Amino acid sequence: MPSIFGRAFIQVGIPRVVGWSDVKINATNTNRVEFYLDGELQYTDDTPPFEWRLDTSPGFHTIEVMAYNEHNASKAIVDVFVII
Repeated sequence: MPSIFGRAFIQVGIPRVVGWSDVKINATNTNRVEFYLDGELQYTDDTPPFEWRLDTSPGFHTIEVMAYNEHNASKAIVDVFVII
């Protein structure tokens, strides 16, 4: 984590998560959703509403979500900073 004068520098636009948070996906025509944290599969949900509880260590993390149906796959990525 970069720092300036001993204080952590966090990008202005990065979402901050305090404690745990539910990650909910608004998806239609979807059969399965996979949730990844820092490149590792954490949870697979086969029934709507598609959601997963993010409960991880403090710091910078990347959340990736893959949604699938019979013909296609969609991917979304977001970086977050977890506090506490």
